[in-house]
Amino acid sequence: MKPNYGFKKTYVFALTALMLIALGIGIAGCSVPGFVIQTPAIEPIVQVTPPAGATGDMHFIQADDYFIFDEPLGQNPWNRVWLGKMQTAPTPETQNKAKFLFVQNGASEWVTYWVKTRPAVSSDLVLGKEVYFFDNMGDADIYVAPTSNNEARTYDWAQSRITDTSEAYRGFITVGGGYKISLSNLRVAI
Repeated sequence: MKPNYGFKKTYVFALTALMLIALGIGIAGCSVPGFVIQTPAIEPIVQVTPPAGATGDMHFIQADDYFIFDEPLGQNPWNRVWLGKMQTAPTPETQNKAKFLFVQNGASEWVTYWVKTRPAVSSDLVLGKEVYFFDNMGDADIYVAPTSNNEARTYDWAQSRITDTSEAYRGFITVGGGYKISLSNLRVAI
């Protein structure tokens, strides 16, 4: 006895037709007059205005500040980074190293790894994205942004990757090592 494939073909055809109809309705719904979907403007996830007289952005990071570090993040859950000011740009003669003044202690060193950053925006909340944050734990074991220029420039910063965004609605994400970071404390490379 030969199997009857006619029923299966009809079923697949009907299912495909229903999917196409649903897709058409969805597309038509997006073209309703007066209904416009706009791309949001790029702005920090949490807008914080530094106090009057403060220099830098919402984290007190100045335009000529870099985060410098000993090695790339690689497979590490997190990495310590420091604030620095570039004193000598990299050249082939310096083996592409740049000389930096460490803001925290005033020492000058030749460094291989550095990055400029900006405050994170909503579109930066992507699993695996490298982020930079102030290494200061606040309430509820959540790392919070610096509250003063002195804090930002004398305490430690860290680098990690986003590993969980499921609690972003509560105001934080999780990075490598299981650390919770406040949305107002996130920076990304420029």
